[in-house]
Amino acid sequence: MKSLAAQFDSRRGRMLASADPAPLLWVAFGVVLFNLWDRWLDASVAQSTLWVRLACGAIFATCYALLRRRSIAARWSIVIYAIAFLAGQWGIALAVLQLPRGFEFGMPSVLLFPLALAFYPVAPQRFILIALSGALGLAALMFGAGVETRPAANFLLMYGLSTWVGSIALRVQMRLQLRLFLLEQRHAETARTDVLTGLMNRRSLEEAAGQRLRDARNQQRPLSVLLMDLDHFKSINDLHGHDIGDQALCHAAACFASTIRQGDAVGRWGGEEFLAILVDTRLDSAAQVGERCIEALAASPLPLDRGESLRMGVSVGAAEWQSGESLDDLLRRADVALYRAKQDGRGILRRAEAVA
Repeated sequence: MKSLAAQFDSRRGRMLASADPAPLLWVAFGVVLFNLWDRWLDASVAQSTLWVRLACGAIFATCYALLRRRSIAARWSIVIYAIAFLAGQWGIALAVLQLPRGFEFGMPSVLLFPLALAFYPVAPQRFILIALSGALGLAALMFGAGVETRPAANFLLMYGLSTWVGSIALRVQMRLQLRLFLLEQRHAETARTDVLTGLMNRRSLEEAAGQRLRDARNQQRPLSVLLMDLDHFKSINDLHGHDIGDQALCHAAACFASTIRQGDAVGRWGGEEFLAILVDTRLDSAAQVGERCIEALAASPLPLDRGESLRMGVSVGAAEWQSGESLDDLLRRADVALYRAKQDGRGILRRAEAVA
């Protein structure tokens, strides 16, 4: 199972892939529209800058179209956004550096790009890498345009400041998203866990059983279940009180969880009843696991006050899934086997009869 950090990174990746790419079209429109500003500054070079701006707008439109295809966006979103980011700032720089005083009037707009990128769920390391690539390209363009060293250095310093502010904004956004993610995980875990015993609750067990049954059906692999019911649990509550009854449930849950394989599912089915779902397990092997659960609980009495202890027993019904059988049918046969175990003296295991 993925760690929480890996799950969070995966979630941010999905957020980036599913982000609305429409802002790219608006940026493309703005880049081309600013050719009117080029004409106002110097109409003689406006035609050449128009082609640069059209090419830049075309790249943005292409990135938009690719991101609209979710199958592509799911795999290549970070690359596509990086291309849009770099093409946008380099295209604007290439256009404005052809204009008289274009460096003075137009290049400051490029400083907005690192701040805009910070709005997207990009990993901080990738954010810095993309921004650094942009700075190197801008430095090369300014050198080729003959921009003086001091103004160029000042611009790159401001670009670095913009990147720094963007990285801070990105980390603040990440922390907020992480807090929300952890809160959602906590709520999800609470919804799937029995509050008293810490095992899976009935809802979670039903989901797990349904998934494992589908896997068994598709892969033609064995699956068995154990339905376990604590013996004389009502008398424990009546004689010792509900607090001891709750401790008894937790104690039994711990015994079962430590006895059953880690890859299998075990949880509280309801009341004093527990359910174990054993994958790749035939009925004989499942019966052996059930017997070990009976022995483990019998050999581990619950300590009480004043040096006393409470011995507990459990009855078990075991059933193996048969082809064509539904989950309800499988659990019904296990319940019948559990009833026979209760009838035959408790503290024992009975196997479900095969479907005729």
